[in-house]
Amino acid sequence: MSTMIALESSGMVFDARYLDDLFDLYLADCALSGVVEKTIQSYTHQLRPFRTWWSQYGPACNYHLSRDSLQEFDAWLRAEYKTQKGRDPSQNTMRSACRRVRQFFNWLYRTGRITMQISDWVFLPAEPQPSGRVLDGWEIEALLHACHGMYRLRNAALIAYLFETGARCVEVAAATFDATTIQTDNTGYTRFDVVKRNRDIDLRRTAVFGPTTGLLLKMLAFTTLRQTG
Repeated sequence: MSTMIALESSGMVFDARYLDDLFDLYLADCALSGVVEKTIQSYTHQLRPFRTWWSQYGPACNYHLSRDSLQEFDAWLRAEYKTQKGRDPSQNTMRSACRRVRQFFNWLYRTGRITMQISDWVFLPAEPQPSGRVLDGWEIEALLHACHGMYRLRNAALIAYLFETGARCVEVAAATFDATTIQTDNTGYTRFDVVKRNRDIDLRRTAVFGPTTGLLLKMLAFTTLRQTG
């Protein structure tokens, strides 16, 4: 890439007319270096906001990229970008997008395609603060003991399963005995085929659980005489 002196406060402008092609080269280089396909899919998804913005901004500014233009990307990401479902991006989504663009610019510098390190030109949103708090052990135990009535065993198994796997409700609702393996020590794992929806990335995964969940699931299977579904 060629560079030229600009009259802007950032001091440097890059001729970035080939930037979109470089994104494809970056992803191809990641694949060649051994990054697995699912991770490449994730990188592609994380780069989508910047590539969407650049497809509009690049032609309008004669493909000049500077610190000031990246500040405009930050403003656009916060105010105008919508996810593929038409929603405002979460703090995590914006942070992941900016981190991936930073790593892309770092790759440009590391591979000699750009003459200076500009990854810190991309503003990195703060990490989102977790809402609520972590339950104490006695509170989880109290939840398990609070299960009463006809479905108390099923409810206790669900609570233990949610806590030990960290699975989403949509995943647990679709979990089956067929996709679950329980070892002799009552630990085990479940293969989730119904997961958080995403058009670009296969998010199917396997989650593990401890002996409390495994024992409760065994008891549930025994008392309901059901080991499938």
